[in-house]
Amino acid sequence: MERIPCFIDITFTERYEERFFDLVNRTWSLVANESDNSTEKKVKWLLIGDDDTLWFIPHLLQTLNNYNYKKPIYLGDHSDNLAAVKTFGRYFAYGGGGIAFSEPLVQNLVRNISDCDKYRSSFGGDMMLGKCVIEVTRVQLLRNTRFHQMDIRGDATGYFESGIQGLVTIHHMFSWWSPVPAWLSEDKEDIVARFYQAYRSTNFSYLKRYVWVDSEYNKTLVLTLGYSITVYNQLLKFEEINAVETTFCCAELSRRTRMPIAERQTWYFARSYTKKYFTGDIIHHLYEYSAYDSNSSYILVKLYT
Repeated sequence: MERIPCFIDITFTERYEERFFDLVNRTWSLVANESDNSTEKKVKWLLIGDDDTLWFIPHLLQTLNNYNYKKPIYLGDHSDNLAAVKTFGRYFAYGGGGIAFSEPLVQNLVRNISDCDKYRSSFGGDMMLGKCVIEVTRVQLLRNTRFHQMDIRGDATGYFESGIQGLVTIHHMFSWWSPVPAWLSEDKEDIVARFYQAYRSTNFSYLKRYVWVDSEYNKTLVLTLGYSITVYNQLLKFEEINAVETTFCCAELSRRTRMPIAERQTWYFARSYTKKYFTGDIIHHLYEYSAYDSNSSYILVKLYT
C-alpha cells in the first residue's frame, strides 16, 4: 500500500486565517519540486481543508477524475446552512468542506499571489482565496455537492440518513456534531473505526439508500448502507423520504427538510465481516440497536459481490 508523504512547514502571519495564501504558495513549491524530480508522477491537483476535514479518498479520486485537470478549475462548495451563506456569501468554496485547485489554476495563483494581499482583511482564509481566484485569475467556483461543509450542531443522524451520494468530505465531526447516538458509542476512536470499516466494505455505495414500503403492516424501512436501518411505523411519502430529517440543531438548510418522526426504531452499523463461498465473497453488515431502556437487537445484511 502506497503511503502519503507528509511535510511540516512553519509560517508567520499576522492573522491565523492568512495561512491559506501560504498553503497555496509554499505547499505548491514543495510538491512541484517533488513532481519535477519524478519521472512517474505528476501533481494534478492541490487540495486544501481544515484540520477537522475528513476526506474519503476513493470518492475524492473518482470525483476529480470527472474533471480535466489541464484546465483552470476551482472546485468545492459553499455551506448548505442558509444562515452561513447569508453571512459569508456563496461565491467561494468553504474550506471546511475542502477545496480542490487544478494545476494550471495553482500556477496562476502562485504567479499572482502578491496581487491578493488586498484580500487579507477578509473574514476567513477560504474567503481570501476565493476572492483572489475569482477576481485575480478570473476563474469562477465550480460547485460540487459531494464536498460537505456541514455547519450543523448536535445530532447529525438525520443528515447522514438523507441520501448522500459520493461523499468526498465531512467537516466539524465531534466538535460541532455527533454522527451516532451516545448509546451506540461515545468513544471517538471507536466511531471513526466504525466509519472506516463501513466505508471500506461498501466503497462507492456508502450511504446509498434502499427503501421498502409495506402497505400491509403500515411500515417503511430505510437502509442507509454502511450507516443505519430505520423502520418507521407509518407509510412515508416520496417527499418525506427525500427530505433531511432535522435531528440536528440551529441550522436551516438549503435542502428540503422535515421534522423528526418519533414512531421509529433505528439500528446503526456495528461491524462488517466477509465470508468466502465457492460462488464468491459475501460481505456481512451487522446493525445494532441497544438504547438505554431496551435490550439489544441486531439486523444482519448480506451484500453479494
